[in-house]
Amino acid sequence: GEFPALGFSIDTRIYHDQLRDIIYETNTAPIDFANLFDAQHKGVEITARHHWGERNQLTFNYAYQLLTSNFTGYAGTPYSDTMPRNMISALYSRNFAGEIALSMGYYQQDSVLAIDRAEYDRQPLTRRLDTRIAKTFKSGNGGPEGEIAWVGQSLFAGRHIDYQDSNLFDRRTYL
Repeated sequence: GEFPALGFSIDTRIYHDQLRDIIYETNTAPIDFANLFDAQHKGVEITARHHWGERNQLTFNYAYQLLTSNFTGYAGTPYSDTMPRNMISALYSRNFAGEIALSMGYYQQDSVLAIDRAEYDRQPLTRRLDTRIAKTFKSGNGGPEGEIAWVGQSLFAGRHIDYQDSNLFDRRTYL
């Protein structure tokens, strides 16, 4: 739905996908690949956008996903655990006078485990807040342009696992 008078739009998708004969590596030597299992992906995704004035925009995304399959990977991971059930994101952006821009993004996903990883590599519920402040420089008359920006990622305290327990995503900043 598009509601220009309100500065609002919404997009909703409902899906049910059936996958057959998913290719995965066999557990025999030498390693080979075969069509080993089937799965169903069902869910709903919603994206809502609201802007007010020329300078502000808020985008919200939500996804509820249900993955079902009888397959268990060789590390003991049920295929149904390889996708987070809920995912949420929100992004606020504002353009200020003087070519200054600010954006803040919030991201959250439920627990997930890659199919080829053991339980100790499970990524728990993850929350992350990122921000970006930038100043654009324009010389006028089509001359060179530039930008300086500060980016802060994962501003919440703590770390989260990214794929395996030895790969931790820490708070970081860039200039």
